[in-house]
Amino acid sequence: MISSIRFAVLSACVGMAMMTSSCDEISKASQIGVPITVSFAIDAEGAISPTEDVSCTDLSENKDFNDNKDKVVGGSVKQAYVRLGTVSNPRFSDPSITLDNAVLQSVRYVLVFDERYGDKREYEIASASNVPLRQLMTTSPTEKGYLLPASSGTINDAVKLIARRPKFCVRSIYGPLVGGGTVAADRIEGSLDVTFEFKVETL
Repeated sequence: MISSIRFAVLSACVGMAMMTSSCDEISKASQIGVPITVSFAIDAEGAISPTEDVSCTDLSENKDFNDNKDKVVGGSVKQAYVRLGTVSNPRFSDPSITLDNAVLQSVRYVLVFDERYGDKREYEIASASNVPLRQLMTTSPTEKGYLLPASSGTINDAVKLIARRPKFCVRSIYGPLVGGGTVAADRIEGSLDVTFEFKVETL
């Protein structure tokens, strides 16, 4: 009798485990990734390193976003590219440094929601260390630019929140040059292109 009871309990447990596994598989199968690329303009004068810059967007004007925002259950940063197409008359404080050997100690890009949402936190999109300035520069329209290592963690929380907070900015933070010194230019133009992948429920 005891053996029969144990067998029944074991069978029930196996059955529940199979049901849970099946439910998880169904849940995953009912979700798709919807990538949306947002281009943030870089348009400044003066210092390149060290410096900070801010560019904003409003995804409520994006059709793909509007078609899917009510079904977003998560997300992440799929990729991020930065490119400087114009660096006019670069000037280095150290005469031994040129565009060909200048290296930024760090570059960092953080997402900040519009102040109307009452969230003052910064969510890191991507960052890198020891970045050659020349690698950020390209005038070719076919080149995406410098691929940045995308961050994970809090930025994933932010991507999910974008569904309810479509207005946000990116703050670009460029550290000093390796070895010290600064660099400035008459004009700096380029872009940061971030592809957000929204996890969307299809059922």
